[in-house]
Amino acid sequence: MPRRARRPRAPAALVGDGRARFWIRGRSETEKSSSSEHASSSHVTLAPRPGRTQDTPARLDGMPPRPSPLRGTLADWNDARGFGFIEPAGGGARVFVHISAFTSPAPRPDDGDIVGYSLGAGPDGRPRARAASVLQAHSAQVKRMPAPPAHHRGRPAALPFVPVLVFAVFLVLAVAAWGASVWFASIYIGMSAIAFGVYAWDKQAAIDGAWRTRESTLQALALLGGWPGAVFAQQLLRHKNRKVSFQLVFWLLVIINVGAFVALVWRPALIEQLSSLSG
Repeated sequence: MPRRARRPRAPAALVGDGRARFWIRGRSETEKSSSSEHASSSHVTLAPRPGRTQDTPARLDGMPPRPSPLRGTLADWNDARGFGFIEPAGGGARVFVHISAFTSPAPRPDDGDIVGYSLGAGPDGRPRARAASVLQAHSAQVKRMPAPPAHHRGRPAALPFVPVLVFAVFLVLAVAAWGASVWFASIYIGMSAIAFGVYAWDKQAAIDGAWRTRESTLQALALLGGWPGAVFAQQLLRHKNRKVSFQLVFWLLVIINVGAFVALVWRPALIEQLSSLSG
């Protein structure tokens, strides 16, 4: 009896989505393509983790992505003292920044620069910028000048000490030769020491971003006889020595103070009248 010819089998086809594989035999090409479409449509879409959006790339180590640095505009930058403030791009209180917070010495920061930074806290607990960097210069056409060397920035000017020296000689002569009270010398020495200390305190507060001393207080100390110590503080500490408006008022008060002292020394009767009025 002749054997019946067998029906040729369809070649085996490998279908799957890359994760699970199975073999299909004896199916038509249409069946296999439909099976492939069904397998490819069976991919599982993973939902993003809480707190992560689809646009946020996941890190390979499974840890959440690091936050991007904050951005802001540099304002009131004092290159001589090396500090200023950052106005956050999203609004809010200004953040103090010191030159030491910049991770790269070039380019030198300047007013109007767009900077990136991370937020930290200073010794007093107030907000302070950390790990700052210049992201965009205020004007790319402006050539940044390198910062002056430290010995040039700290070198005091000689001219402001001339009035102090002249007044010191006059004060010694007034007490020793012209009969002025020794209390004048004591007042000037004591007020000068106080003024120098207040200037030093305000300088350190400016560096740390702490509470500042009012300029009216500094000027009042000068008017009351502390201006010689204030001159030393301005030049040695490099504080308030470049602000033109402050210097104009300061030297005007110095003239008033010296004029009052000369009037009291050369007009002893005026002292008696003032004593009688106070009594």
